[in-house]
Amino acid sequence: MELKDNAELNAGFVEFYKKVFTQEGALGRKFKEMLAVAVAYGNGCTPCIRGHVAKARRLGMTDEEYRELIAVAEVIMAGGIRERFVESKSEE
Repeated sequence: MELKDNAELNAGFVEFYKKVFTQEGALGRKFKEMLAVAVAYGNGCTPCIRGHVAKARRLGMTDEEYRELIAVAEVIMAGGIRERFVESKSEE
């Protein structure tokens, strides 16, 4: 079953998505989209990556910003792997 197959659940998600990404707040729309790109890479959601990269580009994300956000995501993901290793060694 896909999310779109459950109309009520899908409608709730779409409403939440729109609030998060279109409502003005402390974070600008470009920053939100760039953050979404980094998170999408981290959780491996290919459709999310494509969609949020396209939106971030339309909002002005540069190649330099893209490279830097990927570097940040890589460091955080690598740090998480490192920490899980350290934790697993302490449990042996």
